[in-house]
Amino acid sequence: MNLTEHLSPQRIVFLRNRSKAGALKELVDAVCRSAPELKRDKVLAAVMEREKTVSSWIAPGIALPHARLPGLDTFLVALGRSRPGIHFDSGDGQPVHLLVLILGGAQDVDGHIMLLADVARTVRSSALVERVMAARSAAEIYRLVLSG
Repeated sequence: MNLTEHLSPQRIVFLRNRSKAGALKELVDAVCRSAPELKRDKVLAAVMEREKTVSSWIAPGIALPHARLPGLDTFLVALGRSRPGIHFDSGDGQPVHLLVLILGGAQDVDGHIMLLADVARTVRSSALVERVMAARSAAEIYRLVLSG
């Protein structure tokens, strides 16, 4: 599983909302625009339910919200960037600036875990995160992620 296989420039969002719920809605909207067969309300409910269980914050400034959806036979990834930061349930109490939403099928548990691990490895690169934070366009962020 590789992040670059499942991300597209259309699902890279410059987040405007500073709340956790608002930012997650923006990411879900981006995914649903590119995959109109998904029902926005069901996707958002699945993501929010997962967040109620445990925050997807993984490191300073970074969160990996995710959900597994019945009937989805592929993985869909959206990346959101917020320069001012999102008020997220972070372990360090600081805002989150980079969110990577991962949606996968309910049946592919192993693939879901492998993709989460790949995304976590990718965003651990502070140099990449700094370049993403400085990028001016979704196309530029996409190229940065592709080049690793």
